[in-house]
Amino acid sequence: MRRRVSSARSRVGRQPRSGSGPAVRLRGWATLLVLLLALGAGPGVRADMGIPLGSGLAGGYRIDLIAYPAPLRVGHGFFSVLVRDPGTGAVRSDLGVVIEVRSADEGAAPGALVFPAEAGKHPGFYSARIPLANAGLGLATIRVMSGSGPSQKAALEVVFDVLPSAQPWREHAGAIAFPFGLLAIFVWHQRRSHGRQAKQGASRVNGHAPPGG
Repeated sequence: MRRRVSSARSRVGRQPRSGSGPAVRLRGWATLLVLLLALGAGPGVRADMGIPLGSGLAGGYRIDLIAYPAPLRVGHGFFSVLVRDPGTGAVRSDLGVVIEVRSADEGAAPGALVFPAEAGKHPGFYSARIPLANAGLGLATIRVMSGSGPSQKAALEVVFDVLPSAQPWREHAGAIAFPFGLLAIFVWHQRRSHGRQAKQGASRVNGHAPPGG
């Protein structure tokens, strides 16, 4: 009887654990990969997912202006423009887009910097990397031109605020926090796996207790 019981226990111990199989490991690594991509995405990608600065109708188009980082600070900003048909909501990716930026503060020089916007990291967006030299109010003019000629021009003006540059440690906060975030994700995944395995082991012991006598 003892041999049969010990043999049954050994067979139970050799059974694969459902909580530690390939499917569970793949789900864990897939979650980790998604978080890595979100944390490590470049500025051009994050620009298309930044903070909305303005939206409106101009020349038969609906124009949305999005910027990154949030809030904008002295340095470089990434401006993305989405142009849609106001009736159907269809995104227009066959147009020319130019972004003009000037200071909106009183007494500032009237000159404007002109930046042609190119295709962004996400389909349908036009993006440009724009230097922001001074803190204060800025004015962005979005000009949209179709291939049929200058008579189809459209322009939207958006006022935005530029804050002073951040302290160096705050500018690099993302790079500093990145390895700690990876470590926290790894620890969470390991503790979750060990907790699941412990519960499954306890349930197996309770379900295969040796008979008395």
